Amino acid sequence: MPNSGSPAHHMLDRDELKALMQEALREVIPDALRKEFELVGLDATVPETRAEIRKDMEMIRKLRTGWDSAATKIGSAILMAAFAGVLALIAFGKAKIGP
Repeated sequence: MPNSGSPAHHMLDRDELKALMQEALREVIPDALRKEFELVGLDATVPETRAEIRKDMEMIRKLRTGWDSAATKIGSAILMAAFAGVLALIAFGKAKIGP
């Protein structure tokens, strides 16, 4: 339908849409984070409290990476034990069947 008197609508290109989304997120995220921290009793508006929150997050990260490392080592030990068991069974079977 040709121009029916309504204003022309401008379609946003990718860069314009990205810029609008970034601007909207910059406005919304700080308030949302402040409210979430408030729910757990943390005041993220005070620099000292932010430093404590950062330390807590670092501690949680260390616990997680330590746990992952331990789980990997334990998993590797279990696999090695299972492999050794299979090899022992094979060797035992050959010894019993052999000449």
